[in-house]
Parts: sequence; structure tokens; C-alpha cells
Amino acid sequence: MFEEAFSFAVNYFSNPDKVLKDRTGTKQRGLGQILDDQIIGKLVEYGVCKILEQNCTGKEILPDKEVKSEFDFGQPDIICIKEKGRSNESPTMFIEIKNSPRSYQWIGIYESQFGAARHWFEKNNISKNQNDRIFIIYASLYNKFGSRVTSGNTIDDNNLDWLSKEDKKSINDTKKKLISLIVDEISCSEEIAEKLIKGDDISDDEKELFKNLDRDLQTSIKNFRKLRSAFKKRKEDILGSFLNYIFRKIPERSSDLSFFFKPDDFSVGIDFIVSGSELDPTSGSGKLFLKDEIWPSPEIFEEKNIFTSSGNLGTNKTLLKRNTNEILENELIDHQTNSEPYPSQFGPIIFSAPVDVYSEIKITKRNGSDYELKTLYVKCNGDVIAREDFLGEFPINNEQRIIIKNILEGKKDRSDYAIPKRNYDAIVSEKTAGRVKRIAESI
Repeated sequence: MFEEAFSFAVNYFSNPDKVLKDRTGTKQRGLGQILDDQIIGKLVEYGVCKILEQNCTGKEILPDKEVKSEFDFGQPDIICIKEKGRSNESPTMFIEIKNSPRSYQWIGIYESQFGAARHWFEKNNISKNQNDRIFIIYASLYNKFGSRVTSGNTIDDNNLDWLSKEDKKSINDTKKKLISLIVDEISCSEEIAEKLIKGDDISDDEKELFKNLDRDLQTSIKNFRKLRSAFKKRKEDILGSFLNYIFRKIPERSSDLSFFFKPDDFSVGIDFIVSGSELDPTSGSGKLFLKDEIWPSPEIFEEKNIFTSSGNLGTNKTLLKRNTNEILENELIDHQTNSEPYPSQFGPIIFSAPVDVYSEIKITKRNGSDYELKTLYVKCNGDVIAREDFLGEFPINNEQRIIIKNILEGKKDRSDYAIPKRNYDAIVSEKTAGRVKRIAESI
């Protein structure tokens, strides 16, 4: 799979019709960046096909491996089914396989791709239950310790399992060098120097000692605090792991890239599967988010104090509703100018126990004129469940602000059918393992 993904990325880079600029459109990406960008996605596609094969008998399920000059939304990611004793056949389902980054808050498909999938069914003379035959599979690449591998930053979970003895020795040697430099520079004990390196629970006097260190030494200490996370990111680098696999075949070079994980240290796992019927607003729970609208965050509550420490109501806040179990949709729309407009896809909010609702209105200047900024707040005594039908349930307590955030920080460039990832289990009742087997047997 690594070899095939590597070949796909190289072919992508060498295709003169492919745009190689980064997302800003200002910097040309080299082969290394293209490899990083493409290999993970292809490994996920190949891995999903193997998972499907493991859930049926006698089938070889083949993904699309061609690098096309123009991306074709009407082409599924699985294009051929081989069975013993039968000629190769086209699939009877339209399968889209997506990498599942941790930061994605929505599960869905472009509206244009939904239409292209239906056209694909027509070309293949499949007229019945088209929406039930569209599946979007979200999957991830994982390292051997179960952590998701992405091209972004790695979260430091303070887990040392993935560090080899050599890694731990390297980190410890670096710490000893820093301790020696600190002791020499400010004439403190090694114990104090180690506390300054860790940066946890240090006194005000120790904070002053840190400030007195040379700026370059301060930077070195800050970098050391992130070293475990940096090591993890470096060791699971996909291109480095592939080169480790290649170099291990060359006796005189076998140890050159041994720092990196081996290909066998990775696996692919399926995280979510949603059908066209579930995404289609006419037949399921999906909503259409139009081009040029905001892409709102489904996390609509945020902790925020309404009352001061002395128990007084905060400035510019007034009681809107007392002892209520519902905030109506028009009330939410009228009070969502502080962040983003209340989305038309969202509805009223129902509470499991009575709450008090407060309104905040601030006056600011926009284009030389007064402008009202409005926000709604919820005050409850004890634990309460807030529910919005599309987004699901939110456990809240004490004081919460209702705020809509634009997760893309700009307008959408395409229209999407989507459901919120946070409410996936309520919308998709079929268990993922059972759905995988059903797809594999029927594709």
C-alpha cells in the first residue's frame, strides 16, 4: 500500500495539469510536500478497500488509482469488483472515501457530487434505491499506539510508550545539557534548573530567574518542553516511514532512517459511514449548507459568566425569559449578531429543566453608525440537558453563552449536504461494523 500510494503521489506531481501551489496560491509545493499531502489519503483509500475485503468472501475490491488531469466527482473511489469465476464488474454502490481529520466537525458530501453520483447510477443502469446505495466512508490512518496520524500538529498526550530507548536517552542528554547551561549562567542548583526546564509549579522568584536567562537559552527550554510531541510527529512522518522501508533493503544504508516508524506500525480504521439517504434533507436528517453561507460550528454553547463575583448581573445584561424550557427560533435569530447569524439549518433549543434566559446588548460603531451586538445567555441551577434536534444534546450547568462560530472563518466555496459529527450516533442508527459487512457483501 505504501508503494502504491508513493507511486500515485509521484504521478500526481509529474502530471503537468495538476496545480502544485499551496492553499494560499502563492507558494509552489515541491515533491516532498506533495508526497506528504497525497500519501495519507491514498493509504486510507487502500485500507478501506482491504477492510471491506475482510468482511466478505472471494472478492477483491479495487480503488481508483488513476491520476486524472481533471478531478471527476462522478467517479466513485471504488471502481471494480473482482470475484473468482466471474468477469470484473463495476460496483453497485457509489462509495466516497474520505480522510477523517480530528478537526472536522461535519460529515457530508458536496451537493454537486451528490448529483454526480446519481448520474453515475444512470450510466450504470441502476435506478432503484439510489440514495441507499451512496455511502461516504470516513477513515483514519493510525500509528501502532492508536493515535491518529495527520499532516497537522500532533497533540502531546504525555504518553512515552512510543519512545525507544535511544529516543529517551536523546531527550535525557538534551535535558542534562540545558541543566548545565542554566547552572553556569545564573549559579543555581541543578534542582532549580530542572524546575525551570519543566516550567510547572514554579514560584515567582523562579519565574524571575527564568526571565534572567539568555533569550536563546529560554527558547531552547521552550523547545525542549515540546520535544516529546516533536519527536512523535517526526517519527510518524509518512515519507520518512516509507524511506525507512526502502532503505532497510540496502545493507549499507539500513540504519539511516531507522528513527522513523515502519510501515507495519500503521493501520487504517473506519470511523464513520453515512448514507445518501441519511444526508438527503428530503429523506433523512441532513441539511443543505449553501455556497457563500458560513460553515457554522455545531458546538453552540460556551461557558461564560453572567453574574459578577458579588452576585450582581453583569453590565448590559437583562432578563429575557424566566423559568422556561425553550428558546424559540426567532429569539435565537434576533440575538445572534454578536458572532454569526443563527443558521437557518438550526432550530429552537429545548431544555430538560427550566432555565433563565438573559439578553446582552452592546452598542458599537460600524461604518460610522451605532450598531447593536446581541448575545443570549442561559442560567440554570444544577445540570441541565439542552437539545437542538439537528445538533443533538448539550450538557450545560451554571452559566452558558449561546454563540455561533464560523469554523472556516469565511464563506463556503461550495454547497454541502451534511450532518454534525457530534450527533452521528443519533442520526445513523446502524452500527458501523454491521454497515461495513453489509456494504462488502452487496457492493
